[in-house]
This record gives sequence, C-alpha cells and structure tokens, in this order.
Amino acid sequence: MVTEKQKAEDVPANPYAVFDIISRALPEGCVTVTSNGTCCVAGHQTWVIRKDSRFLNNNAVASMGYGLPAAVGAAAAERRGSGEVPYVVCLEGDGSIMMNLQELQTIVTNCLPVKVFLINNAGYHSIRQTQENLFTAHTKVGIGPESGDLGFPDFGKLAEAFGIPYRKIGGNRELEREIEGILSAEGPLLCEILVTTEQRFEPKSSTRRNPDGSLESPPLEDLAPFLPREELAENLYI
Repeated sequence: MVTEKQKAEDVPANPYAVFDIISRALPEGCVTVTSNGTCCVAGHQTWVIRKDSRFLNNNAVASMGYGLPAAVGAAAAERRGSGEVPYVVCLEGDGSIMMNLQELQTIVTNCLPVKVFLINNAGYHSIRQTQENLFTAHTKVGIGPESGDLGFPDFGKLAEAFGIPYRKIGGNRELEREIEGILSAEGPLLCEILVTTEQRFEPKSSTRRNPDGSLESPPLEDLAPFLPREELAENLYI
C-alpha cells in the first residue's frame, strides 16, 4: 500500500512510509498495539506482520486513547507469559494520547518495555479530512492549531516530566537512520514523529461532494481518491 511518492517525501515524514519503515525493522514474534485515526487506518493498510507476531487493535470502535493502556496490558501479559518479546510497540496519535496520558507513568513505574511511536499530525487528522472534504475551506472547528481552538503540549517536556526517554523524528530519512537504535534501546521510550497533514487516507470509503455542492455516498467499490468514471466502469466485473 506504500507508494514511491510517499517514500520519497521526507520532511515532514509521510505516515504511510513511517509505518512501513517501523514494521520492516521489527523482529519476528513482536507485539504491536495501534490506536485510532492515522495509526488505525494507515497503520493497518501498511503494516508488515512478521511470523508469530501479534497486531492488536480496536477496529470499528476506534475509541481515542485506546493505544497506550492497551500496550500496558499487552506488555504486562507478555511479562506474565513467555517473556520472550523484548518490547511492545505502541502506535499512538498526538490527539489520542491526550486521552490517557497518565498511562506513561504506569509504563515507567512498572518498567514496561513499551516503545511508543507518537504520530504527530498536529491534531485530529480524521476529523480534519472530513471537514476538508465536506465543508468550505474556511470552516474548520476542533481539529488543531489551524482551527484556533485546539492545541497540544510539548511532548518532549512531558516525556521528561514522566521520566521516559524521548526521541523526535522529523522525516522519513531520519527515521530510517534511527529506527534500529530506537528499537534496541533498553526499556520504554517515547518517539515523536512529525508527519504531514496533507496525506489523506487512501483508499477509503468516503462521501463525495459534487460540483453543485450536494453530497453523495458512493457504493463500497467506489473508493477515494475517486477514479474517473470511465476507469471505474472498466474495472467493475459484476
């Protein structure tokens, strides 16, 4: 699902390329927990699941804040079980982690080896895409700094307050260089990755806004980004 264009983008990082880079660097038998939004959609579309690995999510529910406490549970269960997994990977968003931020202290207090990859797309990117798709350009509410009513803290300072090691990644190339060191570091770690706000989820079932402003819900086979009608017709077999 990862295109050459997404891989070629560098600063800020592209989320599709980010998940491809991380998943390909993981060993067999790894446990990954995903939160909602970009981590759920782009993560599920791109993740390379290796032999004996587990990929835990809350599909269809997509409740914000799921990832961090779920990773705590996965790490605790692994500790009580075989104990063979060196760490648990947690894919979290900047919006989602704010719902259960206190679980960073749970990780630190219990010395749980959770590698938190914080995907920072400056807000609620799923909602951002919906508003950009359905509303006029100036109508943005509750999605991030550009709407003027939602902001986020300095995650580096938060990591320091919780006493958890912190790394900040600004692009695809930097992540490729640093991923092995991040994964091999002992104990928990919070790695913030700055990603573009321009990348939409694709392919995706999406409402289409027609030229006259009316909204249409296409059938499931007609996914965004929408193909020209002639090309779509050529690819329909039923």
